[in-house]
Amino acid sequence: MKRKYDLLSKIMKRNDFVFIFVAMLFYFIALITPIFGDDATRTIMYEKLSFTEMAGLSWQSSMGVSMRIVSNFIVDTLIWMQNGYFIWQILNSIMIYALLWTTSYIFIHDKRMNLLLAFLFCLYPYLDMMTAGAVSTSVTYLWNLTAGMGVIAFLKKILNSKKISAKDVIFLDLLTFVATGHEQMLVVLLVVFIITIIFLLQKDRKKTLVFISALGISIINVKLLLFMPANYNRYISEHHWFPDYEMQSFINKIEMALTSSLHRILFTNGIFMVLMLILTFYIYKKYQDNYRWVYISAFGLVITMAAYLPKEGVLERIVNLLTMQQGQYGTIDVTNYVIVSPYAAIVIQLIVASSCMIAIGMLCNNFFELLLYEGIIIIGLGTRMVMGFSPTIWASDDRTYLFCWFALIVETVLIADSKRYLIDKICILKNKTCEKYMSDIVYFLIVCASISNALDVFLYRGVY
Repeated sequence: MKRKYDLLSKIMKRNDFVFIFVAMLFYFIALITPIFGDDATRTIMYEKLSFTEMAGLSWQSSMGVSMRIVSNFIVDTLIWMQNGYFIWQILNSIMIYALLWTTSYIFIHDKRMNLLLAFLFCLYPYLDMMTAGAVSTSVTYLWNLTAGMGVIAFLKKILNSKKISAKDVIFLDLLTFVATGHEQMLVVLLVVFIITIIFLLQKDRKKTLVFISALGISIINVKLLLFMPANYNRYISEHHWFPDYEMQSFINKIEMALTSSLHRILFTNGIFMVLMLILTFYIYKKYQDNYRWVYISAFGLVITMAAYLPKEGVLERIVNLLTMQQGQYGTIDVTNYVIVSPYAAIVIQLIVASSCMIAIGMLCNNFFELLLYEGIIIIGLGTRMVMGFSPTIWASDDRTYLFCWFALIVETVLIADSKRYLIDKICILKNKTCEKYMSDIVYFLIVCASISNALDVFLYRGVY
């Protein structure tokens, strides 16, 4: 009994214990996740088929409907297996742990920030990973995101190593092939590889070949995306989902993508609010001699918080304006283009987003920090913005926001970690007892956020 207690104590003292804790919480959420959508369709399709027959159908599907060959095959195999759903529940928890661990490895130096990372991940609306069926959506999106973060983790390891092992290169190329099988992750990694190669051409040309091979794999997936039969077949079907898409102007497509993205990011979840809260506090500590600079981030924070106020009395119109929903044709369409409110809603969104970008810039100490911090936000928003140039902008539901949400999580953790010197001098944070209480509070918030996600899934289960 004592040995078991000692083992448990050692596990709980690990820096990554909070990631294990979160993975376990999401395993319990997976237990109540219903089987529906594409998962139910595949279950019926593959019933009583042999493995080779299932693999053949999976290949035909990849050729005819979707280019995500690896992800589709994993989904089909899990659904075909007798205990596949149970295996998915375990593997999905492992992937969540791997995602959090790689993110910590890449961006975090002070391991106390692991608590913040775990809490922010629990704030992510996990219901988005069920919109096409839990297995289909999580494998295609969340697992690809994990593979993408694994690629960046290997990039960091190779850049920091004096010698490059063949094993690292092989793992890098394999993860790159899997991760770039998803269009949004492909865009992110292409940018990462190109910037890394440009940097290495000036610093270490020997390592450039490693990243050129990874870039080559990404380009292969670009060609598959553009020229596979599935791409054309999907292009035809997309127009049935949004028949009037071709009638939209270039400006209207940008407006649809931008306003839908900003509305969801700024006013429907607490992740952005946490970022603005940290920015406001850090700017306050950095510019104590000039409090006027605090107003920039505080203004965005107050507006964001106002969106969560109860819709009653005098505040009802303000809150309704902040939470204005987009229609199929964007915030502004033929039904409201002569009304002031949709234009005001867009202006408010742009002001809040600008206050965030300016506040981030004010915390940067050099051009490299500015490029990195602003770049993460821009790339994350860009992964959703590209959807505006496809009729599937609404067809894929809210799961396409995953990369945007995660970029926001990374931005929050990175700033909180890299600028922690602004709060290290606060005596109360150095107190071990206080630190323990704060840790307990964060664990409590993690559990609360997980329960909220579980309730969403449970209520969603009732629909099916």
